[in-house]
Amino acid sequence: MPQAAQYDNEVLPLPQETIDGYTTREGIKLLDGEPAYVPALDAIRMPPLNLFLDTTEFYHTYMHEVIHSTGAANRLNRLKSTDNTKFGSMEYSKEELVAEVGAAILCNETGIDYNIQNTQSYINSRTKYMKDKPGEVVSAFTKAMKASEYVLSIDPA
Repeated sequence: MPQAAQYDNEVLPLPQETIDGYTTREGIKLLDGEPAYVPALDAIRMPPLNLFLDTTEFYHTYMHEVIHSTGAANRLNRLKSTDNTKFGSMEYSKEELVAEVGAAILCNETGIDYNIQNTQSYINSRTKYMKDKPGEVVSAFTKAMKASEYVLSIDPA
């Protein structure tokens, strides 16, 4: 079996402190594996930093999963049904939009300069499922702001 390429990436202090502070405060488990938030375990899976081609991509991906974790019932309660896991559904697309926009906000707040074109493409791919419901896009952006404020411990009230 071929070994995965490894890269010489460095930890970025502010983004890492933000993630560590949030996951510690919330008691979220951290596991190795493909990037995902696992609601049943209240865990974020992430591969090691050195497996990412670029440090900023690692942190953007990590922030995306962090935002998903804010949707847990004991946090902001967005992940209310299995509809959130049905690929292509309105709820799935909306949650992915929340996570992507929230990750962009967190990256900006923690000084990560990442490829905005990737985020724009991802947002476009999610909003196509909402073309007939523009209010859903606005709702997702509002939820992304609340989620990022929650992570940063800013009172979103």
